[in-house]
Amino acid sequence: MKRTESMFAIYLLEDSEGRVTVNVDSVGLGANCATLGYEIIAHLLTAESLSGGFITVAVPQESESIQ
Repeated sequence: MKRTESMFAIYLLEDSEGRVTVNVDSVGLGANCATLGYEIIAHLLTAESLSGGFITVAVPQESESIQ
């Protein structure tokens, strides 16, 4: 089994009102993973600014290890 060096996870959570919260968790130092992940987050931040309050992008949190 290949060992994972880096992880960048994006979670989309929708409440009963239809509002979506974007949560991010990352771990590791993989440059490619982080670069792609933050590129996606940049696009989601644009969507947030255009959503009229229905999308919220939470501040990314970096974990010390994969759980």
